[in-house]
Amino acid sequence: MPLCMKFSPATQRKFISVKSKAVCDQKPRAFDRQVLLIKVTRTRYFAAKATVWLSPGNHNHLRITRILRCLSLLGLEAEARAFFECLSEIYENEQSQPRPAISTETILYWRGAVR
Repeated sequence: MPLCMKFSPATQRKFISVKSKAVCDQKPRAFDRQVLLIKVTRTRYFAAKATVWLSPGNHNHLRITRILRCLSLLGLEAEARAFFECLSEIYENEQSQPRPAISTETILYWRGAVR
């Protein structure tokens, strides 16, 4: 199953090795780890790829909410915050458009999913 963000092989192995135990124990954190500095950035292909999801009322905004929430619940708060920060920058840029692709309501849902 492909991941939505690229994690280091060590992080992937760590998650895979403990995810069954975390689910069985019903613990919200999949594993303890050191604080990581993570930044999600746009690639040079952003404009071309963004047309798939960057439009007002797009159903992918709900998927993004679920991704952010799942990352947070799995103990991947740094990844969730990094993704949210990138989305926040996109939101701010969109506010100068006549019809912003990301609504204020959407950004509030995303913010709530990361907490």
